[in-house]
Amino acid sequence: ISSTSSQFSPFTTRDLHDSHPDSMFVRVWNESGWSLLQRETYLYTSSGELSQESQYYRVTGQWLKVWRHELSYNAQEQLVEWLNLEGIESSWVDDTRERFTYDTQGRLIQKLQQETSEAGWNSNTRLTYTYTPDDLLSEEILETKVLSDWFYDSSKLYGYSTTGALTTCMIRSWDYDAEVWRGDSLFTYDHDGAGNLIQYQVQYQEADAWQNALRENYTYDSSDHTIDKITQLWLGSNWYNSERIVYEYNTSGLLSTAIQQEWDYDEDQWFDTAREVFTHDDQGDQVTMTTQQWSRGEEAWINVYHFQWHYPEPSAIDPPQPRTFVLNQNYPNPFNPSTSISYNLQQSSTTRLVIYDLQGREISVLKAAQQPPGRYLYRWNGLDQSGNPVSTGVYFCRLSAGGKNQTIKMLYLP
Repeated sequence: ISSTSSQFSPFTTRDLHDSHPDSMFVRVWNESGWSLLQRETYLYTSSGELSQESQYYRVTGQWLKVWRHELSYNAQEQLVEWLNLEGIESSWVDDTRERFTYDTQGRLIQKLQQETSEAGWNSNTRLTYTYTPDDLLSEEILETKVLSDWFYDSSKLYGYSTTGALTTCMIRSWDYDAEVWRGDSLFTYDHDGAGNLIQYQVQYQEADAWQNALRENYTYDSSDHTIDKITQLWLGSNWYNSERIVYEYNTSGLLSTAIQQEWDYDEDQWFDTAREVFTHDDQGDQVTMTTQQWSRGEEAWINVYHFQWHYPEPSAIDPPQPRTFVLNQNYPNPFNPSTSISYNLQQSSTTRLVIYDLQGREISVLKAAQQPPGRYLYRWNGLDQSGNPVSTGVYFCRLSAGGKNQTIKMLYLP
């Protein structure tokens, strides 16, 4: 996190929990206090899918357009186009777009990336997806277009345990001389008996052998809260500490603070460098996040950025009312870091929307309340009920209302 840069990168993921915002404001700290820096606005379709998000920067008292994303969906409420526009003075101008293709089972099989020119839209890259018999993503291949021909660039191969948990991801590049795929990097994932990710390791191919590079180790408390994540680097023939994130929770079990630390080799201990402080509303939705840096000279936390999200009321999307009970397939799927889940209620019902793992354990209750007829949209970003990150792999989302049940399968990628 940099207090001098306009590009901020929080080291934790914000939890939207069971609501979607209509706006977000970012403020930067200076000598006179908090000053507005950026805002984003969000619009949704009648069925609750995100249709537009726009970003603006505050410059000399005026809001300047930066970018806008416009999303289009088919009749099955699957995303078919993502359009990126640039803010040029007072106008939005087409820049790039992505187009999505699905098979008859509703699985994403291709993503085409294009950029605009005076002659129109030109394709430059495409991703093709294939799946296992269990509907798990097995491979994605990236191709680039040169003139009128497509050429292999890279691919990702995924491996899973017998329970469907992600265990490996190999990134390969295409060798045009030998016309074969060659491994570049290998990511491995280890889980404990409860399904928690306990280690993530990165290796690179060198001299026809896999060489260690980086690993992350996770520890949990008795309630399966993540309490720290330690990043280590492989140097020579040993692992050395590099960075740690320590997680703290409030009395409701929600994430309240994430503290970033670095290893001091001279003093042989961890020292604080930055932290994120979170607040939540009565529904458990995260509404603010403040990023701060630790000043070793002043022995104090120094404010950097303040994020604030606004959620509209009510959560039900306006009529027309649906005529059927349906839980739609989440989008995107596979996903990282978050996915949207929408459903229709044709009558007033006591509703439960719950995430389960492959062992049938309840991971997160996204909604449990009496709801009137309507269309609803919620987002899940891979956190359990206490705000802890869950391991990548396969999860199920189950909707129960009015004596009816529907379940969808979701794949959370690294």
